[in-house]
Amino acid sequence: QLEDLIATVENYKTIQLNWTAMEGAQKYIIERLSGDKWIQIGETTEPTYVAKGVKTGKVYTYRVKVNKVDGTTTDYSNEACATTTLTGEVELTIALNGATKFDLSWTKVDGATRYIIYRKDNDGEWKKILTLGKDVVSYTTKEMKEGTYTYKVKAARYDSTDRVMTQGSNEETGVIGKSVPG
Repeated sequence: QLEDLIATVENYKTIQLNWTAMEGAQKYIIERLSGDKWIQIGETTEPTYVAKGVKTGKVYTYRVKVNKVDGTTTDYSNEACATTTLTGEVELTIALNGATKFDLSWTKVDGATRYIIYRKDNDGEWKKILTLGKDVVSYTTKEMKEGTYTYKVKAARYDSTDRVMTQGSNEETGVIGKSVPG
C-alpha cells in the first residue's frame, strides 16, 4: 500500500501532493473527494502531483493508488486534506500627511481581490473603515481629529460566494495633534 501522502497548500489556487515512491509502480492514480464520491483528477508516473483549479477557502481531500507494472493495483493511500488560502503577509506602513491625515501603504498579496482597512481609535475597538480593490495598495485618510489611531489591513479573496481573509497586517499607530514632549 502507498504511504505518506501529504497535501501542501502552494498558494490560493494550487495544492501540491507528494508521497513515497513505490517500487514497481507503472502509474499513480490521484483521486479527490467530491461530496461523498471519489473522482479521478489525474495520473502521473512520478510521486508528486499539482492539483490546480481549486477554490480558495475550501477543504480538499485526496488519495492515491498505484497501477503496478505486473497489472495489479494497490489499496488506496492514506487520505490527505488541505484548505487553500491566501499566502503571504500584508506589510503596512503609515506616515503623517500634513498635520491631520495619514498616508497608509501596504504590500500586495497574491490572489487578493480586496484589501480591507481597519482602525482602532481612542476607544480601543477595531472598526472596518474601508474596502478597496485588488490593485489599490495605498490610502490617504480624511482629516482626523486629535488623537491616537492604530491601523491594520487584511487581504481578502472573494471567490464566488466564499470569502477568505488573511490574519491581517502588522498594526501601525499614528498620532494627530499635540506634540509629545521629548
